[in-house]
Amino acid sequence: MFVPPKRILVPTDFSRFSDNALQYGLDIAAQYGAKVFVIHVLPPKVYSDHTITIEMVDALKKQRLEAAAQSLHGEVEKFSGSRNVEVEPIVRSGVAHEEIGRAERDLKADLIVIASHGQTGLMSILVGSVAGKVAQAAACPVLLVRSPGVASSS
Repeated sequence: MFVPPKRILVPTDFSRFSDNALQYGLDIAAQYGAKVFVIHVLPPKVYSDHTITIEMVDALKKQRLEAAAQSLHGEVEKFSGSRNVEVEPIVRSGVAHEEIGRAERDLKADLIVIASHGQTGLMSILVGSVAGKVAQAAACPVLLVRSPGVASSS
């Protein structure tokens, strides 16, 4: 039995592939009156300069998160403006598929809409990593969105 989604999680890396997945997620949300959570995960950054203090590292982390949040707000505005959908942007830092999984659980998402390709556009790399790992570990359904004009590897 099909249960319409009410809490949709859409990961983005700001690529055109993720933009396409976000459009799908927003369209589904508009059709069913769902809320969309758009998440961007910053990879952990390692600082190898031994002269940098913990306070400086914390300040740099804060700057990265704020910059990503600004970009994410712009992305949400760009795509959600014409739709009457509630959208909440989320920025986290860590390993992408792990943070997406945590967000799924924390937010009680009942659908994940994710691009099959990321910034690299290489199916073999991304599906083997982020999108594939998300799909394998998710407790809810996952809609894997292929972008038009992307050839399959088979």
